[in-house]
Amino acid sequence: MSEPRRARPIGTRLFSLIGMGMIAPTLVIAWAGLTAGRELEERTRARDLLLASSAAERVSGVLAAGLEAVNTLATQEQWTGEAASAERLRDAVRRAHVHHHALFDAFFVFDGAGRLVAGDTEGWRVEGPAIVAEARRLGRTGFAS
Repeated sequence: MSEPRRARPIGTRLFSLIGMGMIAPTLVIAWAGLTAGRELEERTRARDLLLASSAAERVSGVLAAGLEAVNTLATQEQWTGEAASAERLRDAVRRAHVHHHALFDAFFVFDGAGRLVAGDTEGWRVEGPAIVAEARRLGRTGFAS
C-alpha cells in the first residue's frame, strides 16, 4: 500500500496563490516604469538640443553683430583717401576696444606688409604677414580674424 500524500498547509497554498497573482501586476508596473523613463530621457535630450541650438544661435548672432560693427569701424574711416596717421590708427583701435571689449580681447592694425601699426601685442602671438595675406585672399580690406 502506498503511503497517503500529506496535504500542504493552507498557509503555504495561500502564499503561493497570492505570489502568482502578484507577478503579472509587478511586471506591468516595471514595464510602465521603464517606458516612462525612456520617454522622459528622450524629452530631456530634445530639450537639451533645443537649448544648445538656441544658445548657439544667440552667440553666433552676437559675434556676427560684433564683427559687423568692427568692420564698419574699420571701413568708415577714409583710410584709402589719405595716409592714416599713427595717432588716427591708435584712436580707431581704442574706439574699437571701448565699444567691443566684451566680444574681443584685442585689436591690431597692420600695414600692407604685415607690420604692426597700432594695437598692443603684449601677451599675444601675432603673425601680421599671415593675417594680411588672409585678408587679401578673402578680398577684404577691413577686418580679418
